[in-house]
Amino acid sequence: MNTFKIIIILIGIMILSGCDSYINPTEIRLSVQPNDAGQSTTPEDTQKAIEIIKARFKDCQIDKAFVSLSADNKISIKLPLMTADQLERVKKLALATGKLEFKLEADPEIVKDYTDKFPTAPTGYVWYDTKDIKDPSWWVRVLVHKKAELTGESLVSAYTNLSQMEGIVIGFKLNPHGAKIFADVTSQYAKSVVGDEAARRLAIIFDDKLIMAPIISNPILGGEGIITGHFTKQEANDIAAILRNGQMSLPLKIISDTTPK
Repeated sequence: MNTFKIIIILIGIMILSGCDSYINPTEIRLSVQPNDAGQSTTPEDTQKAIEIIKARFKDCQIDKAFVSLSADNKISIKLPLMTADQLERVKKLALATGKLEFKLEADPEIVKDYTDKFPTAPTGYVWYDTKDIKDPSWWVRVLVHKKAELTGESLVSAYTNLSQMEGIVIGFKLNPHGAKIFADVTSQYAKSVVGDEAARRLAIIFDDKLIMAPIISNPILGGEGIITGHFTKQEANDIAAILRNGQMSLPLKIISDTTPK
């Protein structure tokens, strides 16, 4: 073997064993999980999940993943050689429920009463916090109504944008019904309408994680808004893709992963 071929082989080895570790071709198997004990799932639930996963992958240009229904009514995702980070991204895209909720902050008196009792919350309310965000200086917690004012079912579009102040953001547009609810809530509790003391936060929650909880400054009447969360470009693109392609009706769980350990 001549020197040139040896150099090429060594370069290949260095690439495969460098900072980005590569994972051999993998098969991930998923199952649809019931929300409640005793509830059963149907083949239709699994087929719907497959369609959503395929749509998300297509939207994110993950075109080498083969998604199919296995003989035992499970979801099979076969993947080519990829980095560990790429594999983790695929899993997040497949497993995300895609549940978006807008929840109103509790009355200021209730918040005051329960601030020292965190994480205890009164009946009908729940605490959320951003303890898992990358920058701890942006940590916030908020006591909100358990029932959402609005959900992702009212979205007609989701996209990414670059804001001079906020960096990468996720923009959204609501259907007429959602736009009316959004306008009513923000008009009723905006700081410009009710003053500093009575103004409320509107928490934006994605897959049961608090993304942001801004104080409602002014009524939002156009049915459009942005979600900020210190996203990377890829994180924002992936969340927008998940929102565009619909919410899973039931959660998914990885039951096997043939990735070499």
